[in-house]
Amino acid sequence: DSSINSETVYYDGNLSQAISNSLFPTTFGAVKIGVGWDTSRYWNGQVDEVRMSNTARAADWVTTEFRNQSSPATFYSIGPEN
Repeated sequence: DSSINSETVYYDGNLSQAISNSLFPTTFGAVKIGVGWDTSRYWNGQVDEVRMSNTARAADWVTTEFRNQSSPATFYSIGPEN
């Protein structure tokens, strides 16, 4: 949420990190995945999936989206017709 200089990171639908960041880019085009605040600090590893939104999402929303996408057959059930 750039309006309050905060970043929130979720891993498999669970809150992983929430930090204050006054250096948050003001546009999505300026966001770099896997790079630190300067270009000499790169992520050494793999990134499976990243989702970004221009709206701050509630923790419950993030968890629901993760569960829906990771296992849709167990996310909901449909009962018999009456």
